Amino acid sequence: MTPFKKFEIEQLKNYDKLVAITEKDLAYFQKLGFQGEGISVPVGIDLKKYESTPTLTQNNLTFSFIGSLDWMPNQQGVQWFLEEVWPTVAKKYPTAKFHIAGRHAPGWLLQQTHQNVVIEGEVDS
Repeated sequence: MTPFKKFEIEQLKNYDKLVAITEKDLAYFQKLGFQGEGISVPVGIDLKKYESTPTLTQNNLTFSFIGSLDWMPNQQGVQWFLEEVWPTVAKKYPTAKFHIAGRHAPGWLLQQTHQNVVIEGEVDS
């Protein structure tokens, strides 16, 4: 165990309350020794506050995601985008591409069959 990880784990005893992003994260902190009050509060935004009317007309639109693909919130975000957003984008802009880069891509992502989605995997830079 690295000194930094050891330090972080030791700090768990100093927390009165812990707000985790997922129930899985909360359970992990409890397994590491957190004994205070904990709650899970998923990250999210109200999309209605950000409605707009895009005026995109380009034929070569490119979308990108980069992040660790073994972190559940990133997986959930990519999955949501592929299921809820990408089909609409691909229909309106058939030449658009979505590049996904990150380490440890799960099997379901590697096997996805969405149009013009490129799984880059882990990249050097």
